[in-house]
Amino acid sequence: MRKLYAMLCVVSMFAASAMAADVPFQPFDSPKVTLEQWTAYHEVVKAAFGATVQERPAEHAIMYFDESTQTQYIFTTPSNPAHPGWISRRLVVNSGASSIEQVGFFAGSLEAFTLWFQTYQQANEQLRRRQ
Repeated sequence: MRKLYAMLCVVSMFAASAMAADVPFQPFDSPKVTLEQWTAYHEVVKAAFGATVQERPAEHAIMYFDESTQTQYIFTTPSNPAHPGWISRRLVVNSGASSIEQVGFFAGSLEAFTLWFQTYQQANEQLRRRQ
């Protein structure tokens, strides 16, 4: 029984690892997506990184984190004017210098999403200046 339990734990670990590897950073060519695409991608991210979820009520968002790739997936909640939308951000290190790569997708208002996206770009710039 213990061997079976240990084997199931190992299989679960590999499955979670494989799921994380299957989450694309930029899943679509265009930032404009459908509600169905937003929902499907949110489900993929939640399945892979649900244990890392952080609710951010002040930002009207929830965030998931992939430690292996240093990637944040930030999804709007219904109270966010940019809903439905998400931003993916990851740490990139080149020749010792680090930066944050950011992409975003929206199924609602372009104007609201642009404002929300820009707040994260400003945060990225502040982090870059601290280096």
